[in-house]
Amino acid sequence: MDLYRLEWMKVRPSVYRVGALGIFAGLLAMGITFLIIGKYEGGEEVLFCSWNGLISLIMALTVACFGVFCSVISAKVIVEEYCGKKAVTLFTYPVSRRKILKVKCRIILWFTVSSAFVSNISVIGLMYITARIFGLMPEGGSWYLIVTVVGASFIAGILSFEIGMAAAVIGWKKRSIMATVLSAVIIMCFVPNVIARFPDYIFATVLAAAVVFGLAAKAMYRILMDGIENMEV
Repeated sequence: MDLYRLEWMKVRPSVYRVGALGIFAGLLAMGITFLIIGKYEGGEEVLFCSWNGLISLIMALTVACFGVFCSVISAKVIVEEYCGKKAVTLFTYPVSRRKILKVKCRIILWFTVSSAFVSNISVIGLMYITARIFGLMPEGGSWYLIVTVVGASFIAGILSFEIGMAAAVIGWKKRSIMATVLSAVIIMCFVPNVIARFPDYIFATVLAAAVVFGLAAKAMYRILMDGIENMEV
C-alpha cells in the first residue's frame, strides 16, 4: 500500500474535518457579530468599522484556531506515535524514518493549509453577503482587497502549520501531547495580536509572521528529524 495512503488512513481525517467545520462555524458567528458591532457601536470600535479591520481580526482568529488545530493533529500523528508504544511498530517499517516523518508532515501541511484557506475565504465571503443583505456594510472594500484576502488566507494556513509543527517539536521533546497543545496556545497569545495591530497591512503582516516562524519551524523540524533518526526503542 502507498505510504501516503497508509498514513492518511491512520490520521482518521473525518474526525478533523468535523473540528475544522466547528472552527469555521465559530469564526463565522464572530464575524457576523463584528459586523453588528461595527454598525451600531462603530465610533468606539474602530477595527469593526472597515473591511481592513474586520479582515485582520478574522485572519488573526483563523491563525489562532488553526494553529491549535494543527498542534492537535501533530500531537496525534507525530508525538503520540513516536513517544508511545506505537514507535516500536513504526520503526520496523522497511522505510527510512526520515521518509515516514516527511510523509506525516506533508499530510499535516496539506490538511491544515487547505482547511484554514477554505474556512477563511468562506467566512469573509459569507460576511460580505450578510453585510449586503442586512445593510451592515463597513467602510472600504475593493478588488485589490479580494486579492489580498486570497493571498493572505493561503499564507495564514502556512503560518498555522508552522506554529503547529513548532509546538509538536516541543511536545516531542517533553514526551507529552498536552505540552504540544499548550505550546500552541501560548504562541497564539502573541501572534494574532501582531496581525490585528496592522489592519492596513494585512498581507505584509501575515507574510512577515510566516517567514519568521518558517525559519524557526525549519530549525525545529531538523531537531525533530535528527532526534527521531537517532531514537532507540
